[in-house]
Amino acid sequence: MSETTIKDALQQALVHLNNKQDRMPYFDMYDDNSFVMHGLPPKLPSNKDGLKTFYMGLFQAFPDLNVQFDDVLVEGNKAAARFTMTGIQKAKFMGIPPSDKSIKVHGMSLFAFNGSKCIERWELIDMLSMMEQLSARQQISALMSGILEFSEVKANKDLKEKITGLFKKHQEEKAD
Repeated sequence: MSETTIKDALQQALVHLNNKQDRMPYFDMYDDNSFVMHGLPPKLPSNKDGLKTFYMGLFQAFPDLNVQFDDVLVEGNKAAARFTMTGIQKAKFMGIPPSDKSIKVHGMSLFAFNGSKCIERWELIDMLSMMEQLSARQQISALMSGILEFSEVKANKDLKEKITGLFKKHQEEKAD
């Protein structure tokens, strides 16, 4: 596959990815049988179905999602793309409730092609930046505080039971 053909395939996929009326043709670039995806959340399969599941959640949470390539480099059957993703969160995403906040997130992808189909992809997205923009830091902090408070309550309960047990044991020994 030539450099021009790979660049054209990526640009066509990007057009479909940004078509808010019908994004499904975006997935046509990926091989149905042998595609492997690296960088998806751990609970998703690393195949085309996992990629679709991830993107469907992204499309639902950010209906105005827009992805632009900042750079595309091609060598042999591989392409590297640096991209910027923007959108406004309207639905839950990765456990984060809708915030109506805008995001601008950067990332990089490496694609390997066999003919006109992508057979392997590696992904690196600045998810920490996304979480901070969605104010997830406060949510994570509140969750961690809740876990710590629960741990303290549990530890205090356990300590109370141990002390009560010592008093009971002492009273039993005194009675004997």
